[in-house]
Amino acid sequence: MAEDAAVVPLNEEAWTTEMDKVDASPLALCKKVFVLAKTAFVVYQTVKAAMAWRKSKKPMGVPAQLCLLFSALIVSGVCYYKFTSKHIRPLVVFQALSHYLCFIILHVLVGYVECRKFEMRAKLLKAFWLFHVIWWAIIAFVAKTAKCTTEKFYPDAFILTDCFSIGIYIMVYVLHSRGYMLKWSADEKVAQNLFTKQTERYLSFYTFLLVWHNFELVLGKGLDSFTDSIMCGEEGTKWIYATGKGNLFMMLHIIGTMMGTGMARAVFIKTAKAEGFFGGVDEGSDADEKADPKSKSGVEPKKVK
Repeated sequence: MAEDAAVVPLNEEAWTTEMDKVDASPLALCKKVFVLAKTAFVVYQTVKAAMAWRKSKKPMGVPAQLCLLFSALIVSGVCYYKFTSKHIRPLVVFQALSHYLCFIILHVLVGYVECRKFEMRAKLLKAFWLFHVIWWAIIAFVAKTAKCTTEKFYPDAFILTDCFSIGIYIMVYVLHSRGYMLKWSADEKVAQNLFTKQTERYLSFYTFLLVWHNFELVLGKGLDSFTDSIMCGEEGTKWIYATGKGNLFMMLHIIGTMMGTGMARAVFIKTAKAEGFFGGVDEGSDADEKADPKSKSGVEPKKVK
């Protein structure tokens, strides 16, 4: 494969021809079938869980539902992009939206936590709304300006979105280390347990996600490992690859974007289900749960199967 790539003329027409061959290979076709099946399953499970959260009496019920639906929308959009385009701007925008979704999850968790003694809630939410505005400004900026060049096939727009997400992560880490400045009461054990498990999984997932995106940055900016496999085409708007190696580099970014949407499912589906809240997500308040110890969302949710 490397020898074949070496004799391909360095021009868009020749590389586009080779890219079409790569995309038509049996391995590529198998990946397409897998991506379609995986996307359909993920979207179905996400929408199903969103409908369950909609029935919840808990404060984060509707926000969690909207967060999951936004996640499903991004997954569907990325899948559509995978099969219809190699242009850079949609990929940068989808990755930015994936980063933004991570912040939305933080807003839902902290903004709607069932803790009465949360004196910093109003101040944090005020700051969060400012971050929402900044995120949309960044998304609009990269959607307008993301381009590659012949000398630099990796757009700086990726660096901008990754760096701002790292800044959000640092804030999350500080909040997490301080227990999100919450003061729990004795009758809030159920809510405390769920919030603790959700935020622990959230931080763990966020850490892995940033490691993944930093790995992309190292490959794209720090190393020349893919300059022989990807070139910038159509006046800086498109990536063109001549080998499976170049296709792999593009897939790394698509997978990273998809993983960002997986955080919503991890926090609002897997964690809630593991803690016994999914079957009882429409249960009442902690007081009701305490009165009914046999409830699926009782004090010892892990015992529920």
